[in-house]
Amino acid sequence: MTDSIVAAVQARMADRTGAELMALVERFPALEATLDPFAGVTPAFIVEPSGEERIVDLLVENGRYYGRDARDVATSLVQKALAGAANIECRMPMPTAPHGRLHEISQQLLRAGNFSSELPPRSAESGAPAEGTRILFLAGLGLGHHVELLIDQLDPRYVLIVEPQPQLLYCASFTIPWRRLIGRMAAAGRSLMVISGDQAEASCQKAKAWLEGIPAINFDRGRWVQHYDHPHFEQLKLVVAEHVRMLNKAPGFFVDERRQLVHTLANLP
Repeated sequence: MTDSIVAAVQARMADRTGAELMALVERFPALEATLDPFAGVTPAFIVEPSGEERIVDLLVENGRYYGRDARDVATSLVQKALAGAANIECRMPMPTAPHGRLHEISQQLLRAGNFSSELPPRSAESGAPAEGTRILFLAGLGLGHHVELLIDQLDPRYVLIVEPQPQLLYCASFTIPWRRLIGRMAAAGRSLMVISGDQAEASCQKAKAWLEGIPAINFDRGRWVQHYDHPHFEQLKLVVAEHVRMLNKAPGFFVDERRQLVHTLANLP
Protein backbone atom coordinates (compact mmCIF):
# COMPACT_ATOMS: atom_id res chain seq x y z
CA MET A 1 0.00 0.00 0.00
CA THR A 2 1.38 3.39 -0.94
CA ASP A 3 2.33 5.98 1.65
CA SER A 4 -0.13 8.43 0.08
CA ILE A 5 -3.09 6.08 0.65
CA VAL A 6 -2.04 5.42 4.25
CA ALA A 7 -1.67 9.18 4.79
CA ALA A 8 -5.13 9.78 3.33
CA VAL A 9 -6.68 7.22 5.68
CA GLN A 10 -4.85 8.70 8.65
CA ALA A 11 -6.08 12.18 7.78
CA ARG A 12 -9.66 10.98 7.41
CA MET A 13 -9.48 9.16 10.75
CA ALA A 14 -7.98 12.22 12.43
CA ASP A 15 -10.66 14.58 11.08
CA ARG A 16 -13.52 12.41 12.24
CA THR A 17 -11.98 11.46 15.56
CA GLY A 18 -11.04 15.06 16.31
CA ALA A 19 -14.70 16.03 16.14
CA GLU A 20 -15.74 13.08 18.31
CA LEU A 21 -13.09 13.88 20.92
CA MET A 22 -14.12 17.53 20.91
CA ALA A 23 -17.72 16.53 21.70
CA LEU A 24 -16.52 14.20 24.46
CA VAL A 25 -14.28 16.81 26.09
CA GLU A 26 -16.90 19.54 25.80
CA ARG A 27 -19.37 17.31 27.65
CA PHE A 28 -16.79 16.05 30.19
CA PRO A 29 -14.10 18.78 30.58
CA ALA A 30 -12.13 16.71 33.11
CA LEU A 31 -11.15 14.36 30.27
CA GLU A 32 -9.23 17.03 28.37
CA ALA A 33 -6.03 16.73 30.39
CA THR A 34 -6.41 12.94 30.47
CA LEU A 35 -6.64 12.58 26.69
CA ASP A 36 -4.32 15.39 25.64
CA PRO A 37 -1.12 13.26 25.60
CA PHE A 38 -2.59 11.10 22.83
CA ALA A 39 -3.68 13.91 20.52
CA GLY A 40 -2.55 13.32 16.94
CA VAL A 41 -1.62 9.66 17.47
CA THR A 42 -3.13 7.12 15.10
CA PRO A 43 -3.28 3.74 16.88
CA ALA A 44 -2.46 0.50 15.11
CA PHE A 45 -5.91 -0.48 13.94
CA ILE A 46 -6.74 -3.43 11.74
CA VAL A 47 -9.20 -2.38 9.07
CA GLU A 48 -11.08 -4.85 6.91
CA PRO A 49 -13.33 -3.85 4.02
CA SER A 50 -16.84 -5.23 3.90
CA GLY A 51 -19.02 -2.87 1.93
CA GLU A 52 -17.60 -0.04 4.02
CA GLU A 53 -14.17 -0.22 5.59
CA ARG A 54 -14.35 -0.68 9.34
CA ILE A 55 -12.00 -0.90 12.27
CA VAL A 56 -12.24 -4.47 13.51
CA ASP A 57 -9.26 -4.95 15.84
CA LEU A 58 -6.39 -3.21 17.59
CA LEU A 59 -2.74 -4.17 17.58
CA VAL A 60 -1.18 -4.02 21.03
CA GLU A 61 2.34 -4.87 22.14
CA ASN A 62 1.67 -8.59 22.29
CA GLY A 63 -0.31 -8.91 19.04
CA ARG A 64 -3.96 -8.53 18.02
CA TYR A 65 -6.19 -7.69 20.95
CA TYR A 66 -9.40 -9.47 19.99
CA GLY A 67 -8.01 -11.88 17.44
CA ARG A 68 -11.34 -11.65 15.60
CA ASP A 69 -13.78 -9.00 14.45
CA ALA A 70 -14.51 -6.76 17.44
CA ARG A 71 -18.09 -6.38 16.20
CA ASP A 72 -18.66 -10.08 16.85
CA VAL A 73 -17.64 -9.51 20.46
CA ALA A 74 -20.05 -6.57 20.67
CA THR A 75 -22.90 -8.67 19.28
CA SER A 76 -22.21 -11.41 21.84
CA LEU A 77 -22.33 -8.91 24.73
CA VAL A 78 -25.64 -7.51 23.50
CA GLN A 79 -27.14 -11.00 23.15
CA LYS A 80 -26.21 -11.81 26.75
CA ALA A 81 -27.79 -8.56 27.92
CA LEU A 82 -31.00 -9.20 26.00
CA ALA A 83 -31.14 -12.70 27.47
CA GLY A 84 -31.45 -11.07 30.88
CA ALA A 85 -27.93 -11.48 32.24
CA ALA A 86 -27.19 -8.82 34.84
CA ASN A 87 -23.46 -9.44 35.16
CA ILE A 88 -21.78 -9.70 31.75
CA GLU A 89 -18.06 -10.16 31.21
CA CYS A 90 -16.25 -10.11 27.90
CA ARG A 91 -13.29 -11.87 29.58
CA MET A 92 -10.68 -10.20 27.41
CA PRO A 93 -7.25 -9.81 29.04
CA MET A 94 -6.20 -6.37 30.18
CA PRO A 95 -4.79 -4.73 27.03
CA THR A 96 -1.15 -3.81 26.79
CA ALA A 97 -0.22 -0.43 25.35
CA PRO A 98 -1.56 0.09 21.81
CA HIS A 99 0.96 0.65 19.06
CA GLY A 100 1.15 4.26 17.92
CA ARG A 101 0.98 3.66 14.19
CA LEU A 102 -1.59 2.71 11.58
CA HIS A 103 -1.66 -0.96 10.61
CA GLU A 104 -3.45 -2.16 7.52
CA ILE A 105 -4.14 -5.66 6.26
CA SER A 106 -6.26 -4.69 3.26
CA GLN A 107 -4.95 -3.57 -0.11
CA GLN A 108 -8.35 -1.97 -0.73
CA LEU A 109 -8.53 0.28 2.30
CA LEU A 110 -9.97 3.21 0.37
CA ARG A 111 -12.86 2.60 -1.99
CA ALA A 112 -15.13 5.38 -3.15
CA GLY A 113 -13.88 7.54 -0.30
CA ASN A 114 -16.30 6.12 2.21
CA PHE A 115 -14.12 5.09 5.14
CA SER A 116 -16.26 4.58 8.23
CA SER A 117 -15.40 3.17 11.64
CA GLU A 118 -18.94 3.32 13.04
CA LEU A 119 -21.43 0.56 13.40
CA PRO A 120 -24.65 1.57 11.67
CA PRO A 121 -27.46 2.86 13.88
CA ARG A 122 -30.08 0.35 14.96
CA SER A 123 -32.61 -0.24 12.23
CA ALA A 124 -36.36 -0.29 12.77
CA GLU A 125 -36.35 -4.02 12.04
CA SER A 126 -34.17 -4.75 15.07
CA GLY A 127 -37.11 -4.15 17.40
CA ALA A 128 -37.87 -1.96 20.37
CA PRO A 129 -35.37 -1.61 23.21
CA ALA A 130 -35.47 -4.31 25.86
CA GLU A 131 -37.53 -3.40 28.90
CA GLY A 132 -36.22 -3.06 32.37
CA THR A 133 -32.67 -1.70 32.48
CA ARG A 134 -32.46 1.50 34.42
CA ILE A 135 -28.73 1.78 35.04
CA LEU A 136 -25.91 0.43 32.87
CA PHE A 137 -22.33 0.14 34.10
CA LEU A 138 -19.71 -0.24 31.35
CA ALA A 139 -16.37 -1.24 32.87
CA GLY A 140 -13.74 -0.87 30.16
CA LEU A 141 -14.34 -0.10 26.52
CA GLY A 142 -12.06 -2.12 24.30
CA LEU A 143 -12.86 -0.69 20.87
CA GLY A 144 -16.31 0.28 22.12
CA HIS A 145 -18.44 -1.25 19.37
CA HIS A 146 -20.83 -2.55 22.05
CA VAL A 147 -21.56 0.80 23.69
CA GLU A 148 -24.19 2.23 21.36
CA LEU A 149 -25.64 -1.20 20.64
CA LEU A 150 -26.26 -1.82 24.35
CA ILE A 151 -27.75 1.63 24.86
CA ASP A 152 -30.00 1.11 21.83
CA GLN A 153 -31.27 -2.25 23.00
CA LEU A 154 -31.48 -1.67 26.76
CA ASP A 155 -32.53 1.99 26.74
CA PRO A 156 -31.07 2.72 30.19
CA ARG A 157 -31.85 5.92 32.06
CA TYR A 158 -28.32 6.15 33.45
CA VAL A 159 -25.03 5.05 31.88
CA LEU A 160 -21.66 5.06 33.65
CA ILE A 161 -18.57 4.36 31.55
CA VAL A 162 -15.28 3.82 33.39
CA GLU A 163 -12.13 3.24 31.33
CA PRO A 164 -9.02 3.13 33.56
CA GLN A 165 -6.63 3.37 30.61
CA PRO A 166 -6.92 6.76 28.86
CA GLN A 167 -5.18 5.45 25.77
CA LEU A 168 -8.02 2.96 25.28
CA LEU A 169 -10.64 5.69 25.67
CA TYR A 170 -8.72 7.54 22.97
CA CYS A 171 -8.67 4.46 20.72
CA ALA A 172 -12.41 3.94 21.24
CA SER A 173 -13.03 7.50 20.05
CA PHE A 174 -12.16 6.25 16.58
CA THR A 175 -15.15 3.89 16.76
CA ILE A 176 -17.68 5.39 19.20
CA PRO A 177 -19.80 8.18 17.66
CA TRP A 178 -19.64 10.39 20.74
CA ARG A 179 -21.41 13.35 19.11
CA ARG A 180 -24.43 11.25 18.22
CA LEU A 181 -24.44 9.32 21.50
CA ILE A 182 -24.16 12.38 23.75
CA GLY A 183 -26.83 14.19 21.74
CA ARG A 184 -29.24 11.28 21.87
CA MET A 185 -28.83 10.77 25.60
CA ALA A 186 -29.38 14.47 26.30
CA ALA A 187 -32.41 14.68 24.01
CA ALA A 188 -34.00 11.69 25.76
CA GLY A 189 -33.35 13.11 29.24
CA ARG A 190 -30.88 10.31 30.02
CA SER A 191 -27.75 10.69 32.14
CA LEU A 192 -24.30 9.73 30.79
CA MET A 193 -21.03 9.82 32.75
CA VAL A 194 -17.58 8.98 31.35
CA ILE A 195 -14.63 8.57 33.74
CA SER A 196 -11.05 7.77 32.76
CA GLY A 197 -7.71 7.84 34.52
CA ASP A 198 -5.15 5.58 36.16
CA GLN A 199 -5.91 6.67 39.75
CA ALA A 200 -8.47 4.25 41.15
CA GLU A 201 -9.38 6.39 44.16
CA ALA A 202 -10.10 9.45 42.04
CA SER A 203 -12.20 7.43 39.59
CA CYS A 204 -14.19 5.84 42.40
CA GLN A 205 -14.85 9.22 44.02
CA LYS A 206 -16.18 10.58 40.72
CA ALA A 207 -18.36 7.50 40.31
CA LYS A 208 -19.67 7.84 43.85
CA ALA A 209 -20.56 11.50 43.32
CA TRP A 210 -22.46 10.56 40.15
CA LEU A 211 -24.27 7.68 41.86
CA GLU A 212 -25.43 9.97 44.66
CA GLY A 213 -27.39 12.03 42.16
CA ILE A 214 -29.50 9.07 41.02
CA PRO A 215 -32.89 8.40 42.66
CA ALA A 216 -32.69 5.21 44.69
CA ILE A 217 -35.46 3.34 42.90
CA ASN A 218 -33.37 3.21 39.73
CA PHE A 219 -30.95 0.75 41.32
CA ASP A 220 -33.50 -2.06 41.22
CA ARG A 221 -32.61 -3.09 37.66
CA GLY A 222 -29.00 -2.63 36.68
CA ARG A 223 -26.49 -4.32 34.41
CA TRP A 224 -22.74 -4.54 34.77
CA VAL A 225 -20.81 -5.11 31.51
CA GLN A 226 -17.08 -5.66 32.04
CA HIS A 227 -14.81 -5.73 29.03
CA TYR A 228 -11.58 -6.90 30.66
CA ASP A 229 -10.12 -7.51 34.12
CA HIS A 230 -8.63 -4.53 35.92
CA PRO A 231 -8.08 -3.75 39.64
CA HIS A 232 -10.09 -0.53 39.24
CA PHE A 233 -13.24 -2.51 38.53
CA GLU A 234 -13.09 -4.47 41.77
CA GLN A 235 -12.89 -1.18 43.68
CA LEU A 236 -15.72 0.26 41.60
CA LYS A 237 -17.92 -2.75 42.38
CA LEU A 238 -17.31 -2.16 46.07
CA VAL A 239 -18.29 1.50 45.71
CA VAL A 240 -21.52 0.57 43.92
CA ALA A 241 -22.34 -2.23 46.38
CA GLU A 242 -21.77 0.03 49.38
CA HIS A 243 -23.89 2.76 47.83
CA VAL A 244 -26.76 0.31 47.32
CA ARG A 245 -26.40 -0.99 50.89
CA MET A 246 -26.63 2.56 52.22
CA LEU A 247 -29.77 3.16 50.18
CA ASN A 248 -31.28 0.00 51.61
CA LYS A 249 -30.79 1.38 55.12
CA ALA A 250 -32.14 4.85 54.35
CA PRO A 251 -35.75 5.41 55.47
CA GLY A 252 -38.24 6.05 52.71
CA PHE A 253 -36.33 4.27 49.95
CA PHE A 254 -37.93 1.22 48.32
CA VAL A 255 -34.80 -0.79 47.54
CA ASP A 256 -34.21 -4.19 49.09
CA GLU A 257 -31.55 -6.89 49.06
CA ARG A 258 -33.34 -9.00 46.48
CA ARG A 259 -33.11 -6.47 43.69
CA GLN A 260 -31.11 -7.35 40.61
CA LEU A 261 -28.18 -4.99 41.05
CA VAL A 262 -27.41 -6.52 44.41
CA HIS A 263 -27.52 -9.95 42.73
CA THR A 264 -25.06 -8.63 40.18
CA LEU A 265 -22.57 -7.81 42.92
CA ALA A 266 -23.44 -10.70 45.22
CA ASN A 267 -20.08 -12.37 44.76
CA LEU A 268 -18.28 -9.55 46.54
CA PRO A 269 -16.75 -10.38 49.95
